[in-house]
Amino acid sequence: MTKASGKAVRRDRTLAQEAPGKAGHAQARTSPTKVLAERDWTNPQGDTIHFVLLERLADRRPGWQNLTLMAEGELSKHSWWFGWDGSRLSNSRDHGRLLKRYPEIYDWVLAKLRAQGE
Repeated sequence: MTKASGKAVRRDRTLAQEAPGKAGHAQARTSPTKVLAERDWTNPQGDTIHFVLLERLADRRPGWQNLTLMAEGELSKHSWWFGWDGSRLSNSRDHGRLLKRYPEIYDWVLAKLRAQGE
């Protein structure tokens, strides 16, 4: 066995062993979810966009609720990922993008999450 083929075998074995239990994007995308809210929104161009706010159930962190906002329609971005600790959204890149591009949807998400806690 050559040195290069030995490395390839070790690399394949490592990936096979780590992948099933590794928490990452692939696992999060397939994890069970719960629908928290849905909404249709009409953008300034007149297109109707359907938004769904989901809780990712398998991605639990103590004190945080992990969320995904999915959109169907003509948008440049179709999913936003962030966390909710019962009083505020996590300070993430997606949180800022949602606030900047779609402030009305951002306010709707906050209202739904606050209402859920009451």
